[in-house]
Amino acid sequence: MKAPRYAHDCTVCKFLGRDGRYDVYVCCGDDKELTHQTYLARRSGDPGDYASFPRMVFANTIANHITDNVVDAKGQRIKNCKFPDWMQAVLRVLFRTHKG
Repeated sequence: MKAPRYAHDCTVCKFLGRDGRYDVYVCCGDDKELTHQTYLARRSGDPGDYASFPRMVFANTIANHITDNVVDAKGQRIKNCKFPDWMQAVLRVLFRTHKG
């Protein structure tokens, strides 16, 4: 596995891999429970230049995309909704990590 490209100062985050311009991490914070994990995609070494989602929200978002249940703020179904680039990067790294 390649090393992270960008500096990341969280001591409890685990680097999962790189994808395109993103370094992908999973963070458990101070609590090691699976329900509190957060996926993070870092775009640069600037402290705030990353996107993240709690694992459970990330999983629900994926399930909604797969079942075409994505809705906008007014509750209208969005067809052909695409994942943001950072979410695609996290998914690709997770699939590579779990493939073996």
